[in-house]
Amino acid sequence: MSASEPAPYRPSPRETRMFHLLSAGTIALAGANLLLQVAYLLGEGQPGIVVAAATAGNLAYIALHLASYRIAETSPLAFGVIALQALSLGALVLVPSRAYFTYFLFLAVEGQTILYLPQRGWWWASAMIWAVIAGSLAVNIPIQADPQSWVVNVLSLTLGLLFTALVSYLARLQMQLRAEMEQSNERLRQSHQELEEAHRRLQAYAAQVEELAAMRERNRLAQEIHDTLAHTLTGLILQLEVVASLLEGDGSQTGPALDAVRKAVVSAREGLAEVRRAVRSLYPDLLQGVPLADSLRRLASQFAEQTGIAVRWRETGTAVALSRGAANALYRSLQEALTNAGRHGSARRIDVVLEWSPEAVRLSIYDDGAGAKELTPGFGLSSMQERVEALGGTVRIDNRPGEGFGVTVTVPASRALTLTGCTG
Repeated sequence: MSASEPAPYRPSPRETRMFHLLSAGTIALAGANLLLQVAYLLGEGQPGIVVAAATAGNLAYIALHLASYRIAETSPLAFGVIALQALSLGALVLVPSRAYFTYFLFLAVEGQTILYLPQRGWWWASAMIWAVIAGSLAVNIPIQADPQSWVVNVLSLTLGLLFTALVSYLARLQMQLRAEMEQSNERLRQSHQELEEAHRRLQAYAAQVEELAAMRERNRLAQEIHDTLAHTLTGLILQLEVVASLLEGDGSQTGPALDAVRKAVVSAREGLAEVRRAVRSLYPDLLQGVPLADSLRRLASQFAEQTGIAVRWRETGTAVALSRGAANALYRSLQEALTNAGRHGSARRIDVVLEWSPEAVRLSIYDDGAGAKELTPGFGLSSMQERVEALGGTVRIDNRPGEGFGVTVTVPASRALTLTGCTG
C-alpha cells in the first residue's frame, strides 16, 4: 500500500449499524425494482424467459450485494464482486422493461467501490461502472435515434456517480480518522502507563539510593566509633585497672584514690557498653534477630517488588554461624550489587545464590544487564571490598560488557567466627 493510500480500518459498532441500515435500504430498493419490473413485464405479456431473466438479474444483484459486506477490502474477490454487481445491473437495463430503480442501484455499487476497495482500485472500478451505464444506455436509448436524451442521461448519471463517490470518500475518510484517533489514544494510554511505571521505578530507585546512602553513613560512623572511641575506652579501662592494682598493693593511705579509680573504671565500662549499644543500633534492622538467609531473601524480594526486575534466589548447603560483621558485610554486598544492577546495568533478571560450607560462605549476584565498558570501582564497590577483605574474604568481579555483571563475595567461615568479639 502506498504512502498516500488510506490505511485499512475496522468499522466501529455504530458504523457497522449504519452499514447494515444502508444495506437493508438497498436490498429493499432492489426488491421493489424486482416487483415493479416483473409486474410490468407480465402486464406487457412478455415471454416467461424475459420475466425469468429480470428476476434472475435482480436476485443476482441482491446476492452479490450481500456478499460484498463479507469480503475484506484486501481480498482479490472484492473487485470481482463489484464488477459482477455492475454487470448484473447492466443486464437489467437491457431487459425490455422500465428501468425503475436500476440506475439508483448503480449509485449503491459506486458507494461500495469507494468504501470497500483499496484506493488503487477506485478508478478502475468507477470507470467500469460508468462504461456499463453508458453501454447499457446506448443499447436502451440508441445514440443515433435520440443523441440528446442519451447525453443528458449519461451526464446525469455521471454527476450522480461523482456525488456518490465524494460522499462515500468523506465517509471513509471520517471512519479512517476515527480509527487513527483511537489508535493514537491507545498509544497515549500505553505511554502514560509506561511513564507511570517508570516514575514508580524511579521513586523506588531513589528510595533505595537514599537508604543505601544512610546505611553507608551508619556503617562509617559505627566503624569510626568502634575503631576510635571503643578502643580508647578499652585502653582506659585497662590502665585504670593497672592503677587500681598498684594502689591495692601499696600499704600507704590510698583509700580515697583507690575508690576514685574504681569509680572511674565503672564509669568507663558503662561508657563502653553504651558505645557498643550505639554501634549495634547502626547495623541494618533486618539483621537484628533475623537469620542471614532470610534477611538476604527478603532484601531480594523487596528489590524485585519495587523495581519490577526479576530476582531469582537460590540457597545451597547448611547454614553456619557467622559473626555480626560477616553477616553485615554479606547483606551490604547484596544491597550494593542489586542497586548497581538496577541503576546502572539496565538488568531485566538477577540471579542471587547463597552457598554455605563449613569453610566459607559465598554470595554470588549475576545480572543480564549491559555490564560496564570500563570498570572503575566506585565508592560502593570499594567499600564492599574493604569490608569483606577486613574479614579475610575476597570479592571477585565478573564484568561482561553487553552481557551482564557479576559479583562473588566469599567470607571464610572460620575467619568470620574469630572476629565475633571485634564486631560488637
